[in-house]
Amino acid sequence: MEYETHEPDIQAGIENEARTECYHPGEQMFGYLTRALHKGVAEGSLRSGLEVEKAALILWACTIGIFVTGERKSQYLIEFHKTKPESFVTAAYDLILRSISKEAD
Repeated sequence: MEYETHEPDIQAGIENEARTECYHPGEQMFGYLTRALHKGVAEGSLRSGLEVEKAALILWACTIGIFVTGERKSQYLIEFHKTKPESFVTAAYDLILRSISKEAD
């Protein structure tokens, strides 16, 4: 996840083949996520009209933020918010899932 956040690779002229090889695992995961979201919409567990590609990008970005916060700010979460990092991650995903679930319609 961290590697994929570095835009300078594209600007620095790193060859397309090397970039593609580095980004391939992330694109595979993005494909799994978009297929899962499409399936959820088709089965009716996710909101109809969900913009799947955009939702997948947002979920990807949220995932990075959630895990980085849980890992790098664990003591802050514990001391200032009386929240264990694991509880923070669980609560974040509960909130995200409620925002795209059918019940949110």
